[in-house]
Amino acid sequence: MQRPPHKTQHAYLGKQKSRSVSSCGKRTLELSKGRLNFSIRLAQMQSICFQDAQSSLRNNLCRLSSSEKNLSQKRKTRKRLPDNKVLKLRKRNPLPRAVRVCNELSVIE
Repeated sequence: MQRPPHKTQHAYLGKQKSRSVSSCGKRTLELSKGRLNFSIRLAQMQSICFQDAQSSLRNNLCRLSSSEKNLSQKRKTRKRLPDNKVLKLRKRNPLPRAVRVCNELSVIE
């Protein structure tokens, strides 16, 4: 009933090898194709992103330069605070906040 083991083993191994090699070869081909397509797609996306970034940068620069002009015009017209008001503002909080908090904590302790 039983075949001699070495014959069946060899036949089985042969079949396995041939099958795995062909499918493996196909699979690697498919993988490399997929990778290629993916990298091409990525490159296209990156170039599109780069173009978008360039155009948006150009637009922003134009916008910035116009807003800077507006600012410089506004700066000339803005009123200055009288000196005594500035001094009052300074007197109200002579110490920076961190120092005040530290002082309060030391008082609490």
